[in-house]
Amino acid sequence: MKRVYFVLLILLVSSVHHALGQEIRTLARQDWIELKAVYEDMYTRIGPPAEFVTQRSPTANFIVTYNGFSPAAQTAFQFAVNIWAALIGSPVTIRVTANWTSLATGVLGSAAANGAVRDFPGAPQSGTWYVMPLAEMLFGGNVNDPDSADIIANFNMDRSDWYLGTDGSTPPGEFDLVSVVLHELCHGLGFAGSMTVSGSMGSWGLGSGFPFAYDPFPENGSGQQLIDSTIFANPSAALAAQLTGDDIYFDSPNAVTANGGSPPKLFAPASWNQGSSYSHLDETTFSAGDPNSLMTPQLGQAEAIHSPGAITVGMFEDIGWTIITSIDDPTRTSQEIPKEIVLYQNYPNPFNPVTHIGFTLSKASDVRIEVYNNLGQKITTLLDDQRPAGLHVVDFEASEFSSGTYFYKIQAADFVQVNKMVLMK
Repeated sequence: MKRVYFVLLILLVSSVHHALGQEIRTLARQDWIELKAVYEDMYTRIGPPAEFVTQRSPTANFIVTYNGFSPAAQTAFQFAVNIWAALIGSPVTIRVTANWTSLATGVLGSAAANGAVRDFPGAPQSGTWYVMPLAEMLFGGNVNDPDSADIIANFNMDRSDWYLGTDGSTPPGEFDLVSVVLHELCHGLGFAGSMTVSGSMGSWGLGSGFPFAYDPFPENGSGQQLIDSTIFANPSAALAAQLTGDDIYFDSPNAVTANGGSPPKLFAPASWNQGSSYSHLDETTFSAGDPNSLMTPQLGQAEAIHSPGAITVGMFEDIGWTIITSIDDPTRTSQEIPKEIVLYQNYPNPFNPVTHIGFTLSKASDVRIEVYNNLGQKITTLLDDQRPAGLHVVDFEASEFSSGTYFYKIQAADFVQVNKMVLMK
């Protein structure tokens, strides 16, 4: 079983005066979350969400500083970034520092929100910490230095078993980088609470006395809110017992709707796992192949999860994120069976050197996708295989081709369509 470790590196509370003249409070903290490998082939694939496949234009702008990434690894990372950029909305650029670096044996990657803020203008709840990218979205401007990272992510350069493709067809024995990046960015964007267990005592607030935006929603099976200090003192052995009782649920409106009317279960094993317990969905409930399995504490070989899932998106909406589509929209999940075959416009367009081509199938079909130049000559075949019903994405990597107009054609059953795209170097 993969374990995720959460190491508190920095805890510093300070006050700053924004240009508006109002005092806000900041919590400078880096919570490294290490994602470990499960050496078991899962043979499952969750495709990207409809908002990405039918991409209109990004609704959040990410700027990533890449340190040490190969072009292929950078493309995989950016693919995961683009998925988040299609799901959340923010008027403030989200800056990510991505490091391709040596990590401990068995570790896939780690990530950290680079600080948290409370009591800023626009905060939905007073006395509540919001991670930096969420706080800046709610505030509508920069809180930290505009050139500072909002999220820091590290990925293990020493591994030889990375799958760097973006099509989700992860081979046996390899780990899908897109899935790991999507997972770690989710933590950096706010899928993390402050509950912890040390010895026999459970607590929240990381010593500040204030909860994170995630913390008001978890409750036990009896409906008791974990941050209700009239029931579970902070800190207390009673709270520790709750956090290790395998009986915690995230009771927020949109998450409940996405889970069919009941609060989704969180991971709360009998032995507290720092950084894994409480801040993940339950692995047994949302196992490999489940459309909501991205934010569980395990990732196996030959497992691709390219969608956060409706539950995670609902949780994000409830902690304060602007979500582009309502949670009960039937196009929210890529598991919805389409009613017809559709070929979507490639994204991005114009592009250089990689673009993504999405299509839907109403039933399992033999699919062929070819690319032609502006003279009508076929230059490559992107796909020639059977695919199941649902949403799919293939990539066109055009580094060997010159700038210009190209056409991509799909043939599936009796359906044929041609779209135009522009390579601009």
